[in-house]
Amino acid sequence: MKLPKNNKKTVALILSIMLLSIILLLSYKNFGGSSAAGGFIRQSVATVQGPLSKVSNGISNGLRGIFNFRYVVEENDKLKEENSILRKENALFLLNKAELEELRILSQALNYDGVPERNKVVAADVIAMDGSKWFNIFTINVGTESGIEKDDAVVNGVGLVGKIINSGEGWSKVIGIIDESNKVSFKVLRDDTLIGIVKGDGASGLVGFMLDGKASVIVGDILVTTNIGIYPQGIEIGKVSKVEFDNDTQLKNVTITPSVNFKNIQRVAVIL
Repeated sequence: MKLPKNNKKTVALILSIMLLSIILLLSYKNFGGSSAAGGFIRQSVATVQGPLSKVSNGISNGLRGIFNFRYVVEENDKLKEENSILRKENALFLLNKAELEELRILSQALNYDGVPERNKVVAADVIAMDGSKWFNIFTINVGTESGIEKDDAVVNGVGLVGKIINSGEGWSKVIGIIDESNKVSFKVLRDDTLIGIVKGDGASGLVGFMLDGKASVIVGDILVTTNIGIYPQGIEIGKVSKVEFDNDTQLKNVTITPSVNFKNIQRVAVIL
Protein backbone atom coordinates (compact mmCIF):
# COMPACT_ATOMS: atom_id res chain seq x y z
CA MET A 1 0.00 0.00 0.00
CA LYS A 2 1.46 3.33 -1.08
CA LEU A 3 1.20 6.42 1.11
CA PRO A 4 0.14 9.70 -0.40
CA LYS A 5 2.96 12.15 -1.08
CA ASN A 6 1.80 14.50 1.69
CA ASN A 7 1.60 11.56 4.16
CA LYS A 8 5.23 10.65 3.35
CA LYS A 9 6.34 14.13 4.32
CA THR A 10 4.34 13.94 7.52
CA VAL A 11 5.86 10.56 8.46
CA ALA A 12 9.37 11.82 7.70
CA LEU A 13 8.80 14.84 9.95
CA ILE A 14 7.51 12.64 12.76
CA LEU A 15 10.51 10.30 12.47
CA SER A 16 12.88 13.27 12.53
CA ILE A 17 11.25 14.60 15.69
CA MET A 18 11.46 11.17 17.34
CA LEU A 19 15.13 10.82 16.39
CA LEU A 20 15.93 14.26 17.76
CA SER A 21 14.11 13.39 21.00
CA ILE A 22 16.18 10.20 21.36
CA ILE A 23 19.41 12.14 20.79
CA LEU A 24 18.42 14.75 23.40
CA LEU A 25 17.51 11.98 25.88
CA LEU A 26 20.83 10.22 25.34
CA SER A 27 22.72 13.48 25.66
CA TYR A 28 21.01 14.19 28.98
CA LYS A 29 21.88 10.74 30.37
CA ASN A 30 25.26 10.08 28.79
CA PHE A 31 26.91 13.45 28.05
CA GLY A 32 28.97 13.31 31.24
CA GLY A 33 29.57 9.57 31.03
CA SER A 34 32.13 7.47 29.19
CA SER A 35 29.79 5.48 26.97
CA ALA A 36 30.20 5.42 23.24
CA ALA A 37 27.01 7.41 22.84
CA GLY A 38 28.24 9.98 25.34
CA GLY A 39 31.54 10.28 23.53
CA PHE A 40 29.80 10.64 20.20
CA ILE A 41 27.53 13.33 21.59
CA ARG A 42 30.40 15.15 23.29
CA GLN A 43 32.33 15.07 20.04
CA SER A 44 29.34 16.36 18.10
CA VAL A 45 28.68 19.11 20.60
CA ALA A 46 32.37 20.08 20.71
CA THR A 47 32.46 20.21 16.92
CA VAL A 48 29.63 22.70 16.96
CA GLN A 49 30.74 24.49 20.13
CA GLY A 50 34.31 25.23 18.94
CA PRO A 51 33.45 27.68 16.14
CA LEU A 52 30.68 29.18 18.26
CA SER A 53 33.16 29.73 21.14
CA LYS A 54 35.67 31.39 18.79
CA VAL A 55 32.98 33.67 17.45
CA SER A 56 31.84 34.48 20.99
CA ASN A 57 35.41 35.15 22.15
CA GLY A 58 36.03 37.30 19.10
CA ILE A 59 32.95 39.37 19.79
CA SER A 60 33.89 39.67 23.48
CA ASN A 61 37.45 40.73 22.66
CA GLY A 62 36.19 43.18 20.07
CA LEU A 63 33.80 44.76 22.54
CA ARG A 64 36.55 44.90 25.16
CA GLY A 65 38.83 46.60 22.63
CA ILE A 66 36.14 49.12 21.75
CA PHE A 67 35.54 50.00 25.41
CA ASN A 68 39.28 50.14 26.11
CA PHE A 69 39.79 52.48 23.14
CA ARG A 70 36.96 54.69 24.33
CA TYR A 71 38.54 54.79 27.80
CA VAL A 72 41.95 55.75 26.33
CA VAL A 73 40.36 58.51 24.25
CA GLU A 74 38.50 59.86 27.28
CA GLU A 75 41.69 59.79 29.38
CA ASN A 76 43.63 61.51 26.60
CA ASP A 77 41.01 64.27 26.33
CA LYS A 78 41.08 64.70 30.09
CA LEU A 79 44.88 65.01 30.10
CA LYS A 80 44.74 67.53 27.25
CA GLU A 81 42.23 69.64 29.18
CA GLU A 82 44.35 69.51 32.35
CA ASN A 83 47.47 70.39 30.36
CA SER A 84 45.68 73.35 28.79
CA ILE A 85 44.60 74.61 32.22
CA LEU A 86 48.16 74.27 33.55
CA ARG A 87 49.54 76.19 30.55
CA LYS A 88 47.06 79.01 31.12
CA GLU A 89 47.85 79.16 34.84
CA ASN A 90 51.58 79.21 34.08
CA ALA A 91 51.11 81.99 31.51
CA LEU A 92 49.13 84.05 34.02
CA PHE A 93 51.81 83.47 36.65
CA LEU A 94 54.55 84.61 34.27
CA LEU A 95 52.46 87.62 33.20
CA ASN A 96 51.81 88.66 36.79
CA LYS A 97 55.47 88.17 37.63
CA ALA A 98 56.50 90.29 34.63
CA GLU A 99 54.01 93.03 35.55
CA LEU A 100 55.24 93.11 39.15
CA GLU A 101 58.82 93.41 37.94
CA GLU A 102 57.79 96.14 35.51
CA LEU A 103 56.07 98.07 38.29
CA ARG A 104 59.12 97.68 40.52
CA ILE A 105 61.44 99.02 37.81
CA LEU A 106 58.93 101.75 36.98
CA SER A 107 58.80 102.92 40.59
CA GLN A 108 62.59 103.15 40.62
CA ALA A 109 62.64 105.09 37.36
CA LEU A 110 59.99 107.51 38.62
CA ASN A 111 62.09 108.32 41.69
CA TYR A 112 58.98 108.78 43.83
CA ASP A 113 60.96 110.70 46.44
CA GLY A 114 61.04 113.57 43.96
CA VAL A 115 57.45 113.21 42.74
CA PRO A 116 54.82 115.03 44.84
CA GLU A 117 52.40 112.71 46.62
CA ARG A 118 49.46 114.30 44.82
CA ASN A 119 50.65 112.81 41.52
CA LYS A 120 48.73 109.81 40.23
CA VAL A 121 50.16 107.28 37.77
CA VAL A 122 47.98 105.64 35.07
CA ALA A 123 49.32 102.63 33.15
CA ALA A 124 48.63 102.35 29.41
CA ASP A 125 49.39 100.22 26.35
CA VAL A 126 50.65 101.59 23.05
CA ILE A 127 48.03 100.91 20.37
CA ALA A 128 49.34 102.86 17.34
CA MET A 129 52.28 104.88 16.09
CA ASP A 130 52.72 107.58 13.47
CA GLY A 131 54.21 105.19 10.92
CA SER A 132 57.89 106.06 11.28
CA LYS A 133 60.43 103.52 12.48
CA TRP A 134 60.90 105.51 15.70
CA PHE A 135 58.31 106.16 18.41
CA ASN A 136 58.37 109.94 17.94
CA ILE A 137 54.57 110.16 18.15
CA PHE A 138 52.24 107.32 19.17
CA THR A 139 48.83 106.62 20.68
CA ILE A 140 47.96 104.93 23.97
CA ASN A 141 44.69 103.34 25.11
CA VAL A 142 43.76 105.67 28.02
CA GLY A 143 42.50 109.23 27.90
CA THR A 144 40.22 111.80 29.44
CA GLU A 145 38.18 109.14 31.27
CA SER A 146 41.31 108.51 33.38
CA GLY A 147 41.98 112.20 33.95
CA ILE A 148 44.75 112.48 31.35
CA GLU A 149 45.39 115.97 30.02
CA LYS A 150 47.75 117.75 27.66
CA ASP A 151 51.37 118.03 28.88
CA ASP A 152 51.13 115.13 31.34
CA ALA A 153 54.49 113.36 31.56
CA VAL A 154 54.86 109.87 30.09
CA VAL A 155 57.44 107.35 31.33
CA ASN A 156 58.20 103.64 31.15
CA GLY A 157 60.25 101.29 33.28
CA VAL A 158 63.61 102.82 32.38
CA GLY A 159 63.03 106.53 32.01
CA LEU A 160 61.32 109.51 30.39
CA VAL A 161 59.34 108.80 27.22
CA GLY A 162 57.65 112.14 26.48
CA LYS A 163 54.42 114.01 27.13
CA ILE A 164 50.75 114.04 26.17
CA ILE A 165 49.91 116.38 23.29
CA ASN A 166 46.23 115.47 22.85
CA SER A 167 43.65 113.18 24.46
CA GLY A 168 40.08 111.99 24.17
CA GLU A 169 37.78 109.27 25.52
CA GLY A 170 39.84 106.06 25.58
CA TRP A 171 42.94 107.43 23.83
CA SER A 172 45.84 109.88 24.12
CA LYS A 173 48.60 110.92 21.75
CA VAL A 174 52.17 111.02 23.05
CA ILE A 175 55.16 112.91 21.64
CA GLY A 176 58.51 111.38 22.51
CA ILE A 177 61.53 113.34 23.77
CA ILE A 178 63.43 112.26 20.63
CA ASP A 179 61.15 114.50 18.55
CA GLU A 180 62.90 117.73 17.50
CA SER A 181 60.00 119.86 18.74
CA ASN A 182 60.14 118.47 22.29
CA LYS A 183 62.57 120.18 24.68
CA VAL A 184 63.38 119.05 28.22
CA SER A 185 65.42 120.70 30.95
CA PHE A 186 67.89 118.39 32.68
CA LYS A 187 70.49 118.22 35.40
CA VAL A 188 73.47 115.94 35.90
CA LEU A 189 72.70 113.26 38.44
CA ARG A 190 76.09 113.37 40.15
CA ASP A 191 75.99 117.18 40.43
CA ASP A 192 72.57 118.86 40.32
CA THR A 193 74.14 122.29 39.79
CA LEU A 194 74.99 121.27 36.21
CA ILE A 195 71.88 122.18 34.20
CA GLY A 196 71.03 122.15 30.50
CA ILE A 197 68.42 121.71 27.76
CA VAL A 198 67.97 118.64 25.59
CA LYS A 199 65.80 117.88 22.52
CA GLY A 200 65.41 115.19 19.88
CA ASP A 201 67.93 114.93 17.05
CA GLY A 202 65.30 113.88 14.49
CA ALA A 203 66.32 110.23 14.58
CA SER A 204 66.48 108.14 17.74
CA GLY A 205 68.89 110.20 19.83
CA LEU A 206 69.11 113.39 21.86
CA VAL A 207 71.25 116.51 21.63
CA GLY A 208 71.54 119.46 24.00
CA PHE A 209 73.72 122.01 25.66
CA MET A 210 74.79 123.10 29.12
CA LEU A 211 73.56 126.50 30.36
CA ASP A 212 77.02 127.12 31.78
CA GLY A 213 79.80 126.91 29.19
CA LYS A 214 82.20 125.93 31.94
CA ALA A 215 80.07 123.09 33.29
CA SER A 216 82.15 120.02 34.08
CA VAL A 217 79.88 117.56 32.29
CA ILE A 218 81.68 114.43 31.05
CA VAL A 219 80.96 111.37 28.93
CA GLY A 220 79.03 108.80 30.97
CA ASP A 221 77.12 111.31 33.08
CA ILE A 222 73.48 110.37 33.74
CA LEU A 223 70.95 113.12 33.01
CA VAL A 224 67.62 113.41 34.85
CA THR A 225 64.68 115.81 34.71
CA THR A 226 64.61 118.96 36.83
CA ASN A 227 61.63 120.58 38.52
CA ILE A 228 61.65 123.25 35.79
CA GLY A 229 58.79 122.89 33.31
CA ILE A 230 56.14 120.19 33.05
CA TYR A 231 58.16 117.13 34.06
CA PRO A 232 58.55 115.95 37.66
CA GLN A 233 62.18 115.97 38.70
CA GLY A 234 64.43 112.94 39.02
CA ILE A 235 63.23 110.92 35.99
CA GLU A 236 66.14 109.50 34.04
CA ILE A 237 66.59 110.88 30.51
CA GLY A 238 69.77 109.26 29.26
CA LYS A 239 73.55 109.10 29.34
CA VAL A 240 76.06 111.56 27.85
CA SER A 241 77.94 109.95 24.97
CA LYS A 242 79.79 113.01 23.61
CA VAL A 243 80.81 116.50 24.84
CA GLU A 244 81.95 119.35 22.53
CA PHE A 245 82.62 123.05 23.13
CA ASP A 246 81.04 125.43 20.61
CA ASN A 247 83.30 128.46 20.07
CA ASP A 248 80.50 130.46 18.43
CA THR A 249 77.99 130.08 21.24
CA GLN A 250 80.55 129.53 23.99
CA LEU A 251 78.47 126.62 25.22
CA LYS A 252 79.16 122.93 25.77
CA ASN A 253 77.10 120.75 23.46
CA VAL A 254 76.25 117.24 24.56
CA THR A 255 75.04 114.16 22.72
CA ILE A 256 72.88 111.84 24.80
CA THR A 257 71.86 108.22 24.39
CA PRO A 258 68.24 107.93 25.66
CA SER A 259 67.53 105.51 28.48
CA VAL A 260 64.32 104.48 26.69
CA ASN A 261 64.54 102.28 23.61
CA PHE A 262 62.44 104.29 21.15
CA LYS A 263 62.46 101.46 18.63
CA ASN A 264 60.14 99.40 20.80
CA ILE A 265 57.72 100.86 23.34
CA GLN A 266 54.76 98.71 24.38
CA ARG A 267 53.66 99.89 27.83
CA VAL A 268 53.95 103.27 29.51
CA ALA A 269 52.69 105.20 32.53
CA VAL A 270 51.21 108.69 32.53
CA ILE A 271 51.93 110.96 35.52
CA LEU A 272 48.86 113.10 36.15
